[in-house]
Amino acid sequence: MQMSETLKSDQASIIEPAKRDEGLTQQELAHLQKFLPANLMQSVKEALPKPPKAVLTACIKHLASLLEGTTSHLPASLVRQVRRQPEPGQTDGEFVEGTLLFADISGFTTMSEQLSQIGREGAEEVTAVVNSYFDAMLDILRAHEGQLIRFGGDALLGLFRERPSANSSNLADMFPELDNNDGNSATLALQAAMKMQAAMINFAETKTSQGTFPLRMSVGIKRGRFFAAQLGSIENMEYALFGADVNGTAAVESAASAGQVLIDQETYDAVGADVLLTAVPLPDDPRYLLVEYIDQPPNRIYTPPQETLYPMTSDLASLRRHITWLAAFTPYLPAGLLPRLASDPRAPSLKGEHRLVASLFANVDGLGEVVERLGDGQEEQIIVALNRYYVSMSDAIRPFGGVMNKIDLYDHGDKVLVTFGAPIAHEDDAERAVRAALAMQEALDELNKTLPSELGLPDWRLSQRIGISYSYVFAGYVGASWRHEYTVMGDEVNLAARLMSAAAESTILVNEHVRRQTETVAKLQPEGAVALKGKSQPEPIFAVTGLQATPEQSRGLNGFQAPLVGRDAERDVLQDALDQLFSGFGRIVSLIGEAGQGKSRLAYEVRTEEMNWVHVRCLSFTETVSFRPFRELVRKLVGIQAEADGAHALETLVQTLQQSLSAEEAADSLPYLANFLKLPLDDTLALKVRYLDGEALQQRTFIAIRTLLMALSRIRPLIIWFDDIQWMDNASLDLLTFLLPLTAQQPIMLLLLFRPEREKGCWQLRNKLKEDYAHQYSEIRIEGLTREAARELLHSLVPIEAWPVDAETLILDRAEGNPLYLEEV
Repeated sequence: MQMSETLKSDQASIIEPAKRDEGLTQQELAHLQKFLPANLMQSVKEALPKPPKAVLTACIKHLASLLEGTTSHLPASLVRQVRRQPEPGQTDGEFVEGTLLFADISGFTTMSEQLSQIGREGAEEVTAVVNSYFDAMLDILRAHEGQLIRFGGDALLGLFRERPSANSSNLADMFPELDNNDGNSATLALQAAMKMQAAMINFAETKTSQGTFPLRMSVGIKRGRFFAAQLGSIENMEYALFGADVNGTAAVESAASAGQVLIDQETYDAVGADVLLTAVPLPDDPRYLLVEYIDQPPNRIYTPPQETLYPMTSDLASLRRHITWLAAFTPYLPAGLLPRLASDPRAPSLKGEHRLVASLFANVDGLGEVVERLGDGQEEQIIVALNRYYVSMSDAIRPFGGVMNKIDLYDHGDKVLVTFGAPIAHEDDAERAVRAALAMQEALDELNKTLPSELGLPDWRLSQRIGISYSYVFAGYVGASWRHEYTVMGDEVNLAARLMSAAAESTILVNEHVRRQTETVAKLQPEGAVALKGKSQPEPIFAVTGLQATPEQSRGLNGFQAPLVGRDAERDVLQDALDQLFSGFGRIVSLIGEAGQGKSRLAYEVRTEEMNWVHVRCLSFTETVSFRPFRELVRKLVGIQAEADGAHALETLVQTLQQSLSAEEAADSLPYLANFLKLPLDDTLALKVRYLDGEALQQRTFIAIRTLLMALSRIRPLIIWFDDIQWMDNASLDLLTFLLPLTAQQPIMLLLLFRPEREKGCWQLRNKLKEDYAHQYSEIRIEGLTREAARELLHSLVPIEAWPVDAETLILDRAEGNPLYLEEV
């Protein structure tokens, strides 16, 4: 194994552990757990504390490959900087002089949409065409001393740094590729852009299995000053450019038509005086100049720097260096990519795919303004402001499994792309996106309360508008073998950006697909139909104004309740359990079935007003949030409204306990229930919980919840309906298990709906119920509908006199007896 001179010199900046012969630390092992495939990690564990040379060699070879795969996602200047100072989560920033080139391609979306109709083969064709295009453009960019900052779907943003001045030897050391720079940044960027346009002749008529598609490119170029920032934490990092000239670059490109290269007057003036440049004012907008010609140096080809290779040692010191580098670089990867890369560092070579994705675009105004207002000498304050925004948004998005794909340039403000469903899919990605958008707006409001005064800018504030779409998009790696990124592209991604543009400040707009997926959990206000770029017809849009206090039934067509068919036997079993409950006997009932089979529909069918029904949904993205379902349950039981603040919630809790419990029980339960709900406690109440250890506090809280349930069940029979408990957290499962004996003492029914996921805690609970509570437990399996029942449901949904036989057969075959799928088809 060998390493380059550059890599060898980079080692000097890394502080080695004091004792090189000591074994791996727990922290190093934790990193290796993330960086190594399972079989190699097992070899390390078996060889602890000091793995032999053969294991070290295999590990270092894999880590070197992973390092190469990781750094290929990042700009070259960032890679060099982080390699010299590999500190995980390190924020930094500087003003950069240079020229930005923003190139966008037209025709890819149409081609991608057409090829998506033939499945994986179509996705492979899209990948081949996209990467062939980017490969050609990146070679030209690199040959002209430019570096790719990022891809934006089918667009790319390149930076040409200005030649360092004579007294900037440190910058020249950091960017040796600039030493042979025979032109200024504006000249190089324009020469590259014209070469790129000339190369588009190879893509003017792109042939595919679904026809020939014309691909054309528009380019905007701007010379200026930009603030380059490294933002984030040890969990996730982002590299982005900010400032008025970044917005100006987007504005120049926005004015360009396909086939054009546009610049502004400042960029024109920055081109070297010895370079012949012909550019004319754009007729529709004389602020910009259309480039017609620029002198090109002959045979400009990228020549990689000559590097002397040295053997790479197979020892703990070398292993530690790679761990340190990877710990600093991997947070820059989009969430979900590291496991894929760690198992196979060549993963970027995998083909793209068309998949269901919720795309969220947020346009934030104010970040560029703070860069300009603080200016030179205030770089640390600028980083604080930018990082506070980035970390706040990351924290808002993370609980919902969103991926902060990129911070991108926009003609005003900055644009953030968050994806739900790529690279990791969930069945409720549209709901996750809507909840994340609301959390982002709430986080921004909190940020605006403190950040302006902290920066000494009391009149400054951030604003944000969001657009969300949900449908099939192309997702995968794009770029060249040496520089690529994981991204999404397609008509629905563009639609999310256009919804963002149409949204007013502090507003979240969604399309019809998102509305259908989220109307049971979100408050949606119709905003009519608007004309959006790229759409032939006005698009119905909806504003998200909040979450439903009580989620509505999530089955059935909008505004129509289909009859329950094919479930007579299951309904009889559930109704019998309810009859026993009404007679004073507690019950436990499980409804078990795959998604869409009608578990919730059956429960809604037998619901009556004579009994107290309390419905709680377990959510896939809160599976690791302790006690979330039970906190919602207790709030509902005591009547706390979703919008109530802490003081009003505590007042409601006190009133309910006083009305439902004896004075002694109320006094005993109040501090533990209030603490459980995270409500403000006065000194007297706080004293009762402050000095209890975790186990004692949990035990008293469990008892307080049991006391509340017993009291309420004496008023009228109580049905606690937990939906989707395959997503119930372990702490809640423990509490649920603690409450099971209540069903033998009080008129309480635990109605548990879940999927047959045998690896989850719900299945262990199910086994315990069958073994220990057989006398009061009923299990109802919800299977697919028979063909006859499915036909009956279809005819009730669409009651036409004579269904076309072929259409009916096709729908029934696709639905495969699943009622929800049948309704959605």
